[in-house]
Amino acid sequence: ESVLSSYLNRTPIQSNVLGTEHVIFPFRFNLSQKKALENALTSSISVIEGPPGTGKTQTILNIIANLVAVQKVLLLYQTTMKR
Repeated sequence: ESVLSSYLNRTPIQSNVLGTEHVIFPFRFNLSQKKALENALTSSISVIEGPPGTGKTQTILNIIANLVAVQKVLLLYQTTMKR
């Protein structure tokens, strides 16, 4: 059962998190992005946000790469603030 399904059905979110012992980084990263990736892999829900140019896309690509490597499902939602 997914986190979204649990939310919509008002049932407890089941913890199904990954470890960080075999993390891969196919895209460049800094320490902040590394921490965000590790948090994403050890939490049921993760939000990546920040101003332009802070590496959100690279962080998300590293998250996707790690989830694909262990055959996990991912729900990605992006919004862009246009002025």
